[in-house]
Amino acid sequence: MTDIKTAWAALRSLKDKKIPTLEEMFLHDPDRAQHMSLRVNGLYVDYSKQRICQDGFQALIALAKAANVEGWRARLFAGEKINTTENRAVLHPALRGSAGSAEIKNQIKHMAARTRTFAENIRRSKTIKTIVHIGIGGSDLGPRLCHYAFEASYPARFDLRFVVNVDGASINDALKDLDPATTLIISVSKSFTTQETRMNTNAALEWLKQGLGDKACDHMIAVTANRQGALDFGIDPAHIFEFWDWVGGRFSLWSAVSLSLQLTFGPDVFDDLLAGAREMDEHFTSAPLAQNLPVIMAMVGIWNRNIIGYPSLAVVPYSRRLRKLPAYLQQLEMESNGKGKTRDGEPTGPTCPVIWGDEGTNSQHAFFQHLHQSRNGTPVDFIAVLQDS
Repeated sequence: MTDIKTAWAALRSLKDKKIPTLEEMFLHDPDRAQHMSLRVNGLYVDYSKQRICQDGFQALIALAKAANVEGWRARLFAGEKINTTENRAVLHPALRGSAGSAEIKNQIKHMAARTRTFAENIRRSKTIKTIVHIGIGGSDLGPRLCHYAFEASYPARFDLRFVVNVDGASINDALKDLDPATTLIISVSKSFTTQETRMNTNAALEWLKQGLGDKACDHMIAVTANRQGALDFGIDPAHIFEFWDWVGGRFSLWSAVSLSLQLTFGPDVFDDLLAGAREMDEHFTSAPLAQNLPVIMAMVGIWNRNIIGYPSLAVVPYSRRLRKLPAYLQQLEMESNGKGKTRDGEPTGPTCPVIWGDEGTNSQHAFFQHLHQSRNGTPVDFIAVLQDS
């Protein structure tokens, strides 16, 4: 197998040659869109409009093999501690039923049963009318993205509001015109020490106390990996829903972090979300690299960032329901890949691009002139849906 340095050198050598324009590539290969697109689990992805020649694509797949992507993938799903910085496993696929030891699977099954029972009981209750979800970063972006996406297809049992900014307007706007007696507060923090979330949770608790006195904690829920921290804060043990240190915050959507979604739309809807992710896990772990959608998208990113040198990537969903997708992907990619050193402590080259974007068609009247005319050049991922529900 080609070693990693040789694979990188072969890839970079293509940069010294004249990379054809897209028009030239399609003239040379009119069927380019047919063999540079994939249909996977209801998704159609066309990467033929990326400025990648066939030699470039083959060199990218060779780089993936030289980097032992398949081996690292196996280690991830086996639960090995591939997060060497914190000496932890990276096992969020286990939350989707795609990985994990028998012990971990039992822990997940137990917590899923707890969240389902709790959600069903609250949904049957005639008391609660509003859910206020307090979080930041991964404790906010995933659930908020899914909330907007689900609204088109599923009836909302409750009014779901989100609090994220330490600016007092965020918590004040969320609590405006609400009755503490009909409101459930969910504080979501992996560490339960995140400053912004603690400040907003304190403000929410004081608001509950003003209306409910010593019954305030009956309306306060904690989702955290720090059970003791939640107990010290005064949360009822029965109201603490845990996830684990092997779940990175930006991947925590699949855990009890999405309790507010289960409450609002029902546990069955959340289970369907997990099932869809599990299907993609199965594709990722079984498809050859050259027909593997996550691998191809990652290698396209390497081509654009490390070979052509594009500094950013625009993500433009032509669906209002997916308007938070660019923000969600910002954290997912930039926090994961925005590194300055390798595992061995050596300086990296350019890593991930700056991720940005907004919903179309408003984007066309905001920054598309830059896309058309700027000399920097910016790849764009356009996302469309067949129907809006």
